[in-house]
Amino acid sequence: MSGFGAIAQAESQQITLSIDGTTIPIYADLLGQAESLVEATITEKFQIDPSLTTLQINVLGERNGQLVSLISARISREDWQSQTNIRPFLQYFSTSSALLGYTDSMPLSSRVAQSPTVVSQRLVPEQDSFTRVEQAFQEGRISMEEYYRLIDELD
Repeated sequence: MSGFGAIAQAESQQITLSIDGTTIPIYADLLGQAESLVEATITEKFQIDPSLTTLQINVLGERNGQLVSLISARISREDWQSQTNIRPFLQYFSTSSALLGYTDSMPLSSRVAQSPTVVSQRLVPEQDSFTRVEQAFQEGRISMEEYYRLIDELD
């Protein structure tokens, strides 16, 4: 058996990172930093470790004594090599902003427009249905798919 080389092992790695949001007054800026951190970490880990096949990254935000999930990403080496944009692999958590004490709402941006998976929550009840759905979408509380489904139901 000594004539056989070492068999390559597929390897998966899970990483949890955190960002201190104490000095970041705008939630969208905190998410931008989290996205950049995920992208840099993915690139670094796949370049350093050729046996790494899958990477799971969780980014936590820390602010006002709270520590909550901001972004989660699971990406394979194959996806990373074929895809220049990591956003389709990101999952955003819609309640993070409120839990961290941010009062600004996340503006409609490329984050939402590119259909990330967003954990949904209830809409604001005091507004008419179309306005509530639109606001929830713009604030990142519902995904694009959920937005279209709700609009279709309201028509």
